[in-house]
Amino acid sequence: MFKVFKKIDFLHQVHKIRKTFGLVTSSLFIFTIILLNQCQTTTQRSFPSAIASIHDTLKKTSELAGILIYEGSVFSVGEATHLFVYERRVKSIPNGFAATHITRDLGHNVILAQTANYTPNYQLHSFEYTNWQANYRATLQIKDSQLFFQLTDKMGHISVNVEKLNESIVVGPTLFGFIREHWNDFSKGSPISVRFAAPELKQTFGFEIRKIQDTASLTRFEMKPTNWILRLAMNPFIFDFDPKNQSIITYTGRVPPMRTIDGKLKEFEARVTYVHHAEYQ
Repeated sequence: MFKVFKKIDFLHQVHKIRKTFGLVTSSLFIFTIILLNQCQTTTQRSFPSAIASIHDTLKKTSELAGILIYEGSVFSVGEATHLFVYERRVKSIPNGFAATHITRDLGHNVILAQTANYTPNYQLHSFEYTNWQANYRATLQIKDSQLFFQLTDKMGHISVNVEKLNESIVVGPTLFGFIREHWNDFSKGSPISVRFAAPELKQTFGFEIRKIQDTASLTRFEMKPTNWILRLAMNPFIFDFDPKNQSIITYTGRVPPMRTIDGKLKEFEARVTYVHHAEYQ
């Protein structure tokens, strides 16, 4: 393992973090001193993975990613304008499933693809994220209680980082499943701690998920960062589920795609509504 400790420009990192969170992961506004030093190394060589090739193929046909589970329509909070649509597709793999989230703009162009490999109880094995808006590919592999991050930027440069696995790891394609898997645990009233992996930043961030509302027609969960500065700087993520079948109804919070404002791509607070086509997995 290579370890090169390097001072990182704080404002540059703030800009990157603001673009990240954003589900289903995936996708914060400000971070603290922990970003001033980061364990990483870079190289000019690039090694496209098999999933990266699949992601490229998804631009033509999404059926290769498996059966369609749901479609999500993405709006800006407080606006009626439909901005993006994304779909969840799942297929069986040895020892679990591969879930792919594919985001398209209104011209039906694929702009993002995320694939997570996980066990039937939503324990993450690996994650790959291709972002054609920002032109990067990021991966996460979990092995021997360690998280191995790799980021390939638009110039083909590769940077890596390694973290210890201390808590449950979630990403965008496993987050709803994690909540469903722990549904009864949330009824006890205590929050559940997770680490949300952001491979494009080559690290994880601590969050707490708790149930904040439970009626016959709606169960609402809230997800907040554990870092108090981040809590002051960002709105919590809100998940509304149908308690009868534990299916997601609406998500409110940051999303991975960016919208064009005054000719520039900018992150935004979104409201996502869902149409379900198959049983969740």
